[in-house]
Amino acid sequence: KALQEFGLVSEKENKTMTFYRGISLLAIGKPEKALLDFEKLADSKYKQQAIWYQALSQLDIGKRLKAKETLMKINNGDFNFSKAQELLKELDK
Repeated sequence: KALQEFGLVSEKENKTMTFYRGISLLAIGKPEKALLDFEKLADSKYKQQAIWYQALSQLDIGKRLKAKETLMKINNGDFNFSKAQELLKELDK
């Protein structure tokens, strides 16, 4: 129901709604659609979080190499830096 409501937002949609819609889409197994939302957040206050969730979305759709590239954009002090480093180590195995 919430996703249906999010879908009614105009083209000039609120970045907060875009962020949470992306998380919702990822949580219900729609990583392709989630990825589109996270990519829209590159110039927002959600940029750091969106990079993390982009990587998770990419992994869910089988884009392992792209996910690694995305995870490498997460710098020390950024959102989920430690988790990104752990995930990178796992992906290198």
